[in-house]
This record gives sequence, structure tokens and C-alpha cells, in this order.
Amino acid sequence: MDTYSIPGNTICSVLDAVARVSGPQYRALLAAAGWQQWLATPPPATWAPVARPADLSRLFSAVYRMLGEDLTRLFFTNYGNAMAEQVLASEAGTELRQAVARAPQPAGLAEFLPVFTRLLAQAWGNATLHETPQAWLMTMDYCAVCSEIRGARAPVCTSGTAIMGQMARQTMGRRVRVAEVACVASGDPHCVYAFYKS
Repeated sequence: MDTYSIPGNTICSVLDAVARVSGPQYRALLAAAGWQQWLATPPPATWAPVARPADLSRLFSAVYRMLGEDLTRLFFTNYGNAMAEQVLASEAGTELRQAVARAPQPAGLAEFLPVFTRLLAQAWGNATLHETPQAWLMTMDYCAVCSEIRGARAPVCTSGTAIMGQMARQTMGRRVRVAEVACVASGDPHCVYAFYKS
């Protein structure tokens, strides 16, 4: 993943969320990931690309190396909750809420997920959707969270479940159960999230 495709506003949000969750370990974590250049001066918070998906992967694999598998899940959950707050308060969050509000009937996953997937592609990476009788499945083309993590006993991308679950709940006004059902870190070819219909 050599292409610069991650915009500055995403990196700024990641830095803020990681700082909130890591506390005094923030500097050490960024140093371990090779992100020192953004300690003093974060990138401009625009849609201009400033990083590669592999740069994000280095950050998240540094978390895993520092904390181990179980604490990484807790860190990622807290990080995901912090990211969800930021995204919901952003221009993308407003766009998502407005698009779902325009649905001709009470909004469901069929209205939420296509818009969310399009916004995800702008800020993070591409994903594809597939509907089953029980759930909508979102398959990530590349998972920046766990692409450098191997040998996990179970899926580790709890940041995704936290972000997506909170955004769906806040946007649609009801709880949506989201689970990572396949994970690169535990040996699967792609990370896959299930958005359950009930």
C-alpha cells in the first residue's frame, strides 16, 4: 500500500483519538510507529492525502507490540469510541445523518450502509457490501488496523465495531449489533464486519 490516500483530516482525528486513549504513552507510541513528524505539527485537517494505509498499519501494530492481544482490544475499543465521536461531529457525520434522514421510510441498514461505505472510502479505504438474510456484510479491501498483526486468537479490530456501531446508532436512532466475523490478524484473507438486521 504505497499510495498516499489517507487525508490529513483522518490523520488528525486518529492522532486526537490515540492521544485521548494512550495518555502519557502517546509520545512513545508515536515514536514506535515512526510518526514523530506529527508530534509537534499535525498535518492540515483537509482532504489532501498525507499518509499511506501502511503508515496507519505501523501505528496500530505498535499498539499491539506494546500492549499484547487482550489489552489491544480494549485500546482499540476506546479508540473507536473516540473516533466515532469525532466523525459524528464532522462534515462526514452531518452528510451521513442528512442522507439517512431523506429515506422515504424509517431508515435502516439499507439506507445507512451505502452512504457510510462511500464516506469510509474517502477517509480510510474501500469496502464492499453483501446482504444475507441475517446481516449485511462489509468486507474491507485492506485493513489498516490489523494488516501487520498476525497470530491473534480472535478478531482484534474492535475499533471498527465501536465506530460503526456508534455511528449506526446515532444516525438511525437505534442500536445496531456489529461484529467482526473475519480478521486478517487471526488468519482470514480480509476483515469482515456483520451488521445484524435484528
